[in-house]
Order: sequence, then structure tokens, then C-alpha cells
Amino acid sequence: MSSEQGDKTFTASATPKADADARERHPALVFLRGELLAAPIPLEREEVTLGRALEADVRVNDARASRMHARIRVERDPSTGASRYRITDLGSTNGTLLNG
Repeated sequence: MSSEQGDKTFTASATPKADADARERHPALVFLRGELLAAPIPLEREEVTLGRALEADVRVNDARASRMHARIRVERDPSTGASRYRITDLGSTNGTLLNG
């Protein structure tokens, strides 16, 4: 899908808790189906790519996944410290589903 056809971008937010007892959070990607089922993949970098290609940061061994399928990018608000994670479909054939 080209950008002219309306690439799908989804955004999720994570705002840190203010109380002192809040545990440190480590954002991770969790697959609910397939070979990577329930194995948390830490989102430690500013940008992570997913797909079947050797160049992808997270290799997805699934024929329904494109070589470079999607990208997850963290965006931080300097004034609040809140982080937002944006997932962008990279023109995959079968699209990208979030929470579905």
C-alpha cells in the first residue's frame, strides 16, 4: 500500500506513574499468535522494524508477513516525559493489525 492509498499508522501512549512505588516499566512487543507467541520483545531502541527480511530488527517467520512489514518508533514528550509508540505499516501486502 503506498502512502497515496492511505498507509495505516496506529499510536499507543504510555504515561509514567507519578507515585514513588511505581515499578520501572520496560516497553515490549508481545505477539499473541504465531511463532513469536507471548515472547516479549523489548523495545529498547528509538525505532524497531518488523518483517521477514534479514535486515529487520525483529524477524517474523510467517509467510503472511512482508519482508519489511512495519516499524515501531518511540516519541517522547520532553515536557512530561511521556512516551508514545507509533506503529506504521511499511506497505505490507496483508496490512498491520494492532490489538487484533
